[in-house]
Amino acid sequence: MTRRHWTINTHLSGVEREIEVYLYDDKFKLRRAAREHNRRWSPSPDGFRHAVGVTHGYTRIQIGADGTETPHPQAVTLRLARGFLTPEIVAHEVAHAAQHLYGLDLYESEGAELTDHWNAGNEKFAHLLGGLFTAVWGLLADER
Repeated sequence: MTRRHWTINTHLSGVEREIEVYLYDDKFKLRRAAREHNRRWSPSPDGFRHAVGVTHGYTRIQIGADGTETPHPQAVTLRLARGFLTPEIVAHEVAHAAQHLYGLDLYESEGAELTDHWNAGNEKFAHLLGGLFTAVWGLLADER
């Protein structure tokens, strides 16, 4: 397995957050890792039977020596599989990551009630973005 680690800065809040990107040799290893991750954080059912990309969004809290709580900078884990690195799949998973980061920004500045639509679980938006990106990418193929 190949592992890349990137640190990004959300331009809306300016908060440094980390995205871990994992590239798996096949979809079965990706699914196994996603299931193991979810078992660690919540007892949710296996929703990864058909997954070829997975995004986990979360906020971890660090507790300082004086007891103060601060958010851990890692906010997203992105899992992709070799053989499925199409523009649509990558754009779909990156959309989930962006939605989660934007939701964190809204939560921190506007309150939790405004973040319901902007969360990493918004499948309809991620499918729309992935499909549109792929269509535009295809139209521009001759121009690249």
